[in-house]
Amino acid sequence: MLAGQPFFSYLVDALFLCGAFSLPVVLLGLVMPGPLHAEGVASHLVLPALANFAHFAASTVRLYTKPGTTASHPFVAWTLPLVFLGAVVAGMLAPGTVGNHFNALYLTWSPYHYAAQAYGLALLYCYRSQVRLTAGEKRALWWICMLPFLRTMLNLHDTSIVDTMGVDAGIRWLVPGSVLQLSAVTSLLSWAVTVLAPLAFIVPLVFALYGRTRLPVLALVLILFNALWLVAFSQLNGATLATVAHSIQYLFIVTWVHTADSTRTVDPSRGPLYHALSFYALSVVGGLALFFVAPVVIGTTAGLMGLPVDAPQCVLMVSVAINLHHFIVDGYIWRSRAPAPASAIQFATPSVADQSRGLVH
Repeated sequence: MLAGQPFFSYLVDALFLCGAFSLPVVLLGLVMPGPLHAEGVASHLVLPALANFAHFAASTVRLYTKPGTTASHPFVAWTLPLVFLGAVVAGMLAPGTVGNHFNALYLTWSPYHYAAQAYGLALLYCYRSQVRLTAGEKRALWWICMLPFLRTMLNLHDTSIVDTMGVDAGIRWLVPGSVLQLSAVTSLLSWAVTVLAPLAFIVPLVFALYGRTRLPVLALVLILFNALWLVAFSQLNGATLATVAHSIQYLFIVTWVHTADSTRTVDPSRGPLYHALSFYALSVVGGLALFFVAPVVIGTTAGLMGLPVDAPQCVLMVSVAINLHHFIVDGYIWRSRAPAPASAIQFATPSVADQSRGLVH
């Protein structure tokens, strides 16, 4: 079975892009069930600042630094932030309606975002490894990566999200409660959730081992780890662990792409280390500004305008807006209309990585 062509090295890719670093946390969580918090993985602020916050800002930094992106997508670059600012204000003014739906959209979209990133990275590993998937195989791989998301969406029995955050997500949010209370519907969803749990692990293995085209091991490992985060835990714990792991995956790949891009076309006179560190530093600073400065500025401005301001609700709405903005922007910064020859991706130039559309969310 083909190991696959790594971006950095087999060890670094396996640990950070494929998610193996999370194995001790996974084992600890399985042995000692209970609420899992990001601060339990690292210190209270260090991990969010260096990973979670930075990863959300990284897509925005990439949007405004990738040549031609703002000109190609002016709405995303200049109008979309204003749309989300309006959503934040609306969520502050009507927390029980607009705010709850805004939060529910984020909680429902998140596991899809994680599944889509697993698909995108798996596809990039295939391209880099000169594994040529047919259109049908790509569709099959997409649905394989979606299995953990579908299970999360349909899981009526897991109430960890609504119990902790007071907001319904997934099918609870999309379908009226009167329908979900029907015994036939409840039984069908329970059956689907039970079946999807093992399928999320069995189907990728079958596809990788017995498919016409052999899936690289690195691609298989990252798909299995994404399934593990979302299936083995409650929705709340799975979201917590997946968010941390997803952030680390994303920072590694987007920094790599930005560095190779900038070294080749933007400023060849500076070395890769400069471009990597400067991009990451901008992402860390941008993340801190988004999560700490933006709520203060928005809340203070709203107060000066005479609008009612609830500080925790303001912080929550800004956080939700940052997440949703990241989901949308991510789809544009990785999008290209030009197809790429698989042979070229072996050498992993970032323009070709962009062309693969691998990380469109």
